[in-house]
Amino acid sequence: MASVGSPVTHRLFLMRHGQAGFAGNDRERPLTSQGREQAAQIGRALAGRGVERVLCSPATRTRQTAAALSLRAPVTVIEALYNCSAGRILTAVAALPDHVGAALVVGHYPGVPALAHELADRRSSDPAALGKLSGQFSPATLVELEFTGAWDELHIARLVAVRQPRS
Repeated sequence: MASVGSPVTHRLFLMRHGQAGFAGNDRERPLTSQGREQAAQIGRALAGRGVERVLCSPATRTRQTAAALSLRAPVTVIEALYNCSAGRILTAVAALPDHVGAALVVGHYPGVPALAHELADRRSSDPAALGKLSGQFSPATLVELEFTGAWDELHIARLVAVRQPRS
């Protein structure tokens, strides 16, 4: 049992939305059937991982991805997460209450992979995961990071895994 005041370990999952179609304006692009299946695959991988909160861009494809994950965690749509920078994502994450042990952000390229690269500690991270992070960040790629401390103190984390859906 942890003593009062001891640092808490948190898990942050970062996910790029599933494959989207090209019809309509960018914000309203829906997932394709492949994108829905990608999200369902990642949802099965996340089941039982303790995700307590989902932060999501307001774009149709990200909201559909979050829904297709079928997680029991509440989804909060945040306007500032639409096609934003790594810094904006980190600002949204910093606002999480510290009793939340694991959170998922469903967002876009290039902000999601940029934040994963920015946070991943090259010394403590899994070498195989670092190798995958250096590759293509395709739709529905999921990154798992772990760090000790408060959400608003997050600046470096151990990269645990990078998962891409099967084609």
